[in-house]
Amino acid sequence: MWAHGGLLYVAAEAGFEVWDPAEGARIGFAPGFRPTAHRDGAFAELRNDQLRIWTTPR
Repeated sequence: MWAHGGLLYVAAEAGFEVWDPAEGARIGFAPGFRPTAHRDGAFAELRNDQLRIWTTPR
């Protein structure tokens, strides 16, 4: 779980969730993506010798 830019990012079993804590609502979902690292709005997952990166909108 990470916080960035006022939002909460969660690596869940089904995938990567983005939550707006002020609204208490999930506002984004990336199925199957489970990052293990975060830096400056970029989330990274290393799986099967492949690096996948998801970046937050600016």
